[in-house]
Amino acid sequence: MRRRQNIKIMLRKMHGGWNSLTISLATYRTKSVKSFSSPAESKKSHRGRFKGKLHHKISRTISKINFVRKSITDEWNNFYTQKLPFYKINKFWRTHYPIYKKFLIPVSLGMLIVLAPVVWLSVKNPDKVFADWFDDNWHYRKTITITNPGAPDSDKKILFETDTATLVGESKMQNTCADTRFVDVSGQVLDYYVDSANGACNTNSTDFYILLPTINKGSTVVYFYYGNAYAESVAQTSQFSQATFSPSQSSTGNETSGPEPTAYWKFEEGYDQKENTKIEQQLEIMNTPASVSWLTGSTKSRVVTVTNSNASALTNFQVLVSVTYDSDMNSDFSDIRFTDSSGTELDHWLESKTDSTSAKFWVEVPSIAESGDTTIYLFYGNASASSASNGFSMILAAVL
Repeated sequence: MRRRQNIKIMLRKMHGGWNSLTISLATYRTKSVKSFSSPAESKKSHRGRFKGKLHHKISRTISKINFVRKSITDEWNNFYTQKLPFYKINKFWRTHYPIYKKFLIPVSLGMLIVLAPVVWLSVKNPDKVFADWFDDNWHYRKTITITNPGAPDSDKKILFETDTATLVGESKMQNTCADTRFVDVSGQVLDYYVDSANGACNTNSTDFYILLPTINKGSTVVYFYYGNAYAESVAQTSQFSQATFSPSQSSTGNETSGPEPTAYWKFEEGYDQKENTKIEQQLEIMNTPASVSWLTGSTKSRVVTVTNSNASALTNFQVLVSVTYDSDMNSDFSDIRFTDSSGTELDHWLESKTDSTSAKFWVEVPSIAESGDTTIYLFYGNASASSASNGFSMILAAVL
């Protein structure tokens, strides 16, 4: 040991420094340094290190894939639970299902019972749908088709001749043609003029001049509406200044019936004179049915529904009807008339009135159905009419 240290000191002095010592020591090696392990063991160790590195890389790759998959799953779960309603609906249904279970079958059966007739009627009667009907208050219409072989035209009037006497006779049109309307395919009401000098209303050849904003090349369709007992005239009072268009061909289609309104306006209560039987009159907003005969000379009408709450029918009962003044009535109510559904005029008595304001009439109704409704009709709009009030007849009927 001391010898070796002495040699190191001597060599340091000779060559100077540890670096030189290292170089000098290398010079004295006569054999290379060999591994203490055998070749087989060295090869086995190398294979193990390779497998370890490969396993490490595969594990890291799988970890990255799992991380990405988990991130995607978390994002979808957040989107499903927070942005889509399915989760909330499902949760609500699971929570409340036991409560709603007992109502589910009855409600389903009820909906089926309600919807089945609607579906059946829609399938069996598809032609009863009137989506394009101008107004439910008009009962009838006909289609007018004119043909223009030339270029499109605009702002011209056309002549339409039709038999209004037959329509008035069938109680489908007012005898003044006030319920006449002409409408284009888009539902726009067209202006028209009745040429009373050459073809007045309620004749076999009434002349209507219709002003058309647009006349197509080919066919142009116009709808002719009528059958509204309450409609007021909108006809122009003078002939149009626009030129008359003469189509190469024109045709009028068959009559079509539209839907009927069913709304009511309840306006007063009354009592008959014979008993304490309560009577209700109802003034219908709906039109007078087309089957009702119009009273000659009258241009307007209202429907009065008498309701009998008794279980027995009533005969020759006097019903109090209060009438509010209408601008189409005579100021003294002298044009007021009452009829039954067959057109037979009923006796009435004017109890009191305030000109141009209101009046009270007692009307003798021949028969009032038990526990039901009986309809009578109020007519007016005849400027030349005189009062038909007959108090003596009403008193006589009450006594007898």
